[in-house]
Amino acid sequence: MTANELFSKGEKLYHSKGKEYEAIEAFKLLLEKYPDHINGLTYLSTMQSEICDFDGAIKSINQAESLEPENFAIKEQKLLLLKTLSKFTFSDKYYLDEKTRECHEVLSYSDYSLLLSDLNKLLYSLLDHYKSNERKKNRYLWNLAHNERKMGNHKTAIELLKQNIESIPSKYNDDRRRRELANLQREIASNYIDQKQFDLGLDFLHQAFENGLDDFKRTMIADVYKQMGDESKFEETLQDLLDRINEKLETKPEPAYIFQKFAVYKKLQKGLETKELLLDFDLITNKADYITESKRELENEINNYLKQ
Repeated sequence: MTANELFSKGEKLYHSKGKEYEAIEAFKLLLEKYPDHINGLTYLSTMQSEICDFDGAIKSINQAESLEPENFAIKEQKLLLLKTLSKFTFSDKYYLDEKTRECHEVLSYSDYSLLLSDLNKLLYSLLDHYKSNERKKNRYLWNLAHNERKMGNHKTAIELLKQNIESIPSKYNDDRRRRELANLQREIASNYIDQKQFDLGLDFLHQAFENGLDDFKRTMIADVYKQMGDESKFEETLQDLLDRINEKLETKPEPAYIFQKFAVYKKLQKGLETKELLLDFDLITNKADYITESKRELENEINNYLKQ
C-alpha cells in the first residue's frame, strides 16, 4: 500500500470515536514503511495522548519536530501536550490528573523542572515566531509567566506579566480589556506576595479591584494581612467582603454567594454561625432542582466542617 493509502486508513480510525487503539496500530504500520511521514507522526502522537500514553506521544511529536524543526504547527501541537502534563500534580516521576484521579508514569519527564524548562523553551520559540499575532502573544506570555512562577522565578514572571499589560490585544473591547488588566495585576500581586513583598502585592491588588477584579478575590488581601500578622485588618477585610456579598444576595440571590459566605466564615472561624447560612436560601425565589441540590451540598459541607 502507498503512504497515502495507509495514512487514509489511519485517518478514518482517527476520526472514529473509540477507535484510538486501532488508529495507533494503523499509524505505526504506516511509519514502519514510511518513518518520515510527518502527518503519521503527529496523528499518532495525538492518539497516544488520547489513551494517556504520554511517553509515546512525546516521542512521536519530538520525532516529527526533528524532521521539520521550523514547522510551528508541530510546535503548537507539542505545546498542547506539554501543557496538559504541566497541569497535573507531580510526585516522583508520576503525574496525577486531579479530574480523573488517574496517575501516569512519565519517564520522559521524571523531573518536573525539566518539563517546565522544555515547555518554556517552546513557548519562547513560539512567542518569537508569532510576535505580530496579538492573541497568541498574549496567551504565550501568560503561559510563560505561570511557569516562571512555578519555578520560583518571580522577577522574570513579573517582567513577563508587565510586558503582557502592554500587549493586551487591541481588538478587546473596553470591558474585556479591563478584566484582562485586572487579572494581570492580580497575578503580579501574587508573585510579589510569594516573595513576601506585601506592600507591592497589596498595591497591585488594589489596582486590580479598581479595574473590576471579582470581589471574592478580596480574600487575597485578607490573607496578606494574615501573613503580616495584622489580625485587625484581616478581620476588617473579611467583614467588608461579607457586606459586599450580602448586598449581592439581596439584589440578585444566587447559591454561589452563599458558598462564598461559607468560605469567609471558615476563614473567620465562625463555626457556629455557618448553620445560619442555610437560611439564606430562603432569599432565592427560584426553586429549581439545582437550588435544592446546592442547599443539600452546602449542608453537607457545613456538617463536615463542624466535625473537624
